[in-house]
Amino acid sequence: MRRLFFLLFLLLASPAFATGLLDNRPSATLGAASLSNNADFLPVHEAFKLSLIQADAHTLKLRFVATEGYYLYRHRFQFRTEPADIALGTPNIPQRRGQAR
Repeated sequence: MRRLFFLLFLLLASPAFATGLLDNRPSATLGAASLSNNADFLPVHEAFKLSLIQADAHTLKLRFVATEGYYLYRHRFQFRTEPADIALGTPNIPQRRGQAR
């Protein structure tokens, strides 16, 4: 009789324990708190501050300062002009101090 009650309890309790087991979202107990969401990121203009350092007829020198925890990757830089018919030369992006080449 005791076994019957135990098996009945397990049968009835199983759905309660399994609630959320097959959800399509990660569980906070499985490390989901460390997963990022687009809502967690700063807008680009806040994460990367851009300032004009020097300009003349043929040269622009710009400075990007990244907010802590944000990074700029050299291979991801893209430049364009407005209006689009202004020609750009090859950008010169110096290595960061202390960075291996």
